[in-house]
Amino acid sequence: MRIVTKIVLCYGVLLLIALASVGFSRWSVSQAMYQLERARLANESYDHHLMLLAHTYRLFKQFGDTLLIGNLGNDNLREKKALELAIKHDIKTIKMAIAKEIEMVGSKEIKALESIGSIELLINSIVAEYRSVRDVHDRANPEPSLDLLAKILERRVDEEFNEKINKTLALEATEMHAMQENTQSVFDFLNTVQTIFTGVLLVAAAFSIYLFVQDITKPIRRLIIGATEFSKGNWAHRISLAMPHEMSKIAAILNASAKTAQYREGELEKSKTLLQSEIDSSAVELKATLEKLEIEVATRKKLLADVSHELRTPLTIIQGEASVALRREDTTLDEYREALVRTKEAAEHTSILVNDLLFIARQETGEVQLKVRENDLVDVTRLAVESSRALAQNAVVITYTADVTTAILEFDERRMTQVLIILLDNACHYGGNDINVHVSQSLGGYTIAVSDNGPGISEQDQQQIFNRFFRGSNAAERFVSGTGLGLPVAQSIVVAHGGQLTVDSNSDTGTIFYIHLPKYTHGKIAL
Repeated sequence: MRIVTKIVLCYGVLLLIALASVGFSRWSVSQAMYQLERARLANESYDHHLMLLAHTYRLFKQFGDTLLIGNLGNDNLREKKALELAIKHDIKTIKMAIAKEIEMVGSKEIKALESIGSIELLINSIVAEYRSVRDVHDRANPEPSLDLLAKILERRVDEEFNEKINKTLALEATEMHAMQENTQSVFDFLNTVQTIFTGVLLVAAAFSIYLFVQDITKPIRRLIIGATEFSKGNWAHRISLAMPHEMSKIAAILNASAKTAQYREGELEKSKTLLQSEIDSSAVELKATLEKLEIEVATRKKLLADVSHELRTPLTIIQGEASVALRREDTTLDEYREALVRTKEAAEHTSILVNDLLFIARQETGEVQLKVRENDLVDVTRLAVESSRALAQNAVVITYTADVTTAILEFDERRMTQVLIILLDNACHYGGNDINVHVSQSLGGYTIAVSDNGPGISEQDQQQIFNRFFRGSNAAERFVSGTGLGLPVAQSIVVAHGGQLTVDSNSDTGTIFYIHLPKYTHGKIAL
């Protein structure tokens, strides 16, 4: 199992524990609030039953005093009304408390609601009888009304009302005490469960953390022991892979490294025996390299002399023409113009040579500047072939073929034309009389092949033809005025476009230059 997975599981367990603790706390609080609300309603109902009893007796006393003593004035009347309102308020409050209890516990409290309803009817009935007695009371002959009052007090109040109200009070008191005891029991139960639940959660959290730490520390100790053994050179030691996925990868890498080191240590002795022979072989290769280097140095010296000659000739022409034109007093306008034309041609030749050298240097340092835009390689190649046909000798035949009708790429049209002209010019001067240019689609781009049927290029010259100032033996013999910069310039242009310029040549089939251009330059072209 991955370490990340274990961490997620550990945090998941802790999160579940936290959520369980929060959920239990919320449940405990809700249970406690439920019990407290029921106890409050029971107390409220009991208190208002007592108040109802007190207010009712005071009201009955007021009615009795009125009959026995007589009308006690407005104060007595106001007190009766206040007591009647208080009794109605007590009954209403008791009914509301019982209704809330019914909402909480269901139909268990329906009997209590019926009981307070019967008490209310009984009080209203007794009050109505008192009033009927009061209405027939005659002060001149009070005995009949007083007898009725006595019967009401004895039968209705002392028997029916007292029995009913006392029974109700007893039930309310019993319920109130039961709710108080039940509330205390619930609180004790919740405290006990909370303590046990908290302990279980703490033990579970500690156990989860312990298991996680053990799963991490044990593999780490194995890795440390293995690394220590490897540092001592005990490459035969192997680390057990029975550990988390990430660490098993590390252990596998260390084991593989130890196995490799063990193998290489065994091969070291064999290598020592072969060292001398390799040194001898390296000495031979070094000698060949030095000889190659000497050839390159000599070639560069020779070509540097050619370039110096190429620069000296136009500079001499410029200086000579200017001196002649300035020294002669009778020089005509046409002579001045002719001198300037020759001077301009020499300067242009020098500029081309310098620009070629500068372009190669910039390409090697990554500072080449190209005017890149979307062009059709097929059209550019065909136009270059047509231009070369106009400049070629009559005996040279240049043909053009293509496998594609269009080849849309991003490249510098002028520079790519320059590459084609260089290759075609070399083919005209150093190749045979039949030259072919072929455009085809290749893997990831397009390829232009420029082939001829000439004598070919030697293998030794093929290794150097893209070096600056190098001129092959065939070129030096047949075309004296060359500088050895054509192919290096062509290669620099192609490389600047993210492509390759390669050569394939032998004496039987001639020479083929391949220009490979990708569809995408991947940032190799500096815009």
